[in-house]
Amino acid sequence: MDVVVFSVLMLARQHDRFSTCFDPIPISFSGEAQGVGTLYDISYGGCKVESGTLPPIGASVTLRLRVAQAEQPLVIQAGAVAWTAPKKYFGVKFITLQPHEERALSRYLDSLNQAFLTPPGEQPEPS
Repeated sequence: MDVVVFSVLMLARQHDRFSTCFDPIPISFSGEAQGVGTLYDISYGGCKVESGTLPPIGASVTLRLRVAQAEQPLVIQAGAVAWTAPKKYFGVKFITLQPHEERALSRYLDSLNQAFLTPPGEQPEPS
């Protein structure tokens, strides 16, 4: 039985997930729910947010996260709350990404991937 459940969960993940737990990213959200939190995991398909405010499942949210000091915040307008963990986390599925949102997200995920692949003590290559 556990093998079947594991297989189903593995099929559900469509995108590689990048953890930001070692460098948490501040995030704000608005829409059907409003608040602030910390981004811990992100992929092309969605993200995990820690927050004291837990929006209801299905709530539409717009996310704003600052991924680099010099850049404007990355804004993802079409997100929907996919799951919640009581008093702690919620997951957002990116419903649609505008071309500029997709480019910004791609740059950010590429930088996380590059940092992950760079050996400790070395500088990642500029993207």
